[in-house]
Amino acid sequence: MSTNPETESYPLAFLKGTPKPLKVGIRDDLVSRGLSKSQANAGLKAYCRRGVYRGCLVAGAERIDLDGNAAGVVTDAEAAQAAVTPNRPAAPPESRQHK
Repeated sequence: MSTNPETESYPLAFLKGTPKPLKVGIRDDLVSRGLSKSQANAGLKAYCRRGVYRGCLVAGAERIDLDGNAAGVVTDAEAAQAAVTPNRPAAPPESRQHK
């Protein structure tokens, strides 16, 4: 995780211990702050597909933005979706390249 630009640049959002739900639309925030879309997508996939992250998506849990500020709450529907979505590790960069 420490090799992802977002975890190094935004430690108040991408927590190393117990994660907090991220703001809906945080990918756009990362891009507006200078990450490429592919960097933002790859980093978010790696962070959000972890079981520990999915476990924090409970109804009513506070979401946070890149600076660790409150940015909404997890809805009942989002929590239900997280509960049934299988945990999938992000594919290594080599396997995502087109030949």
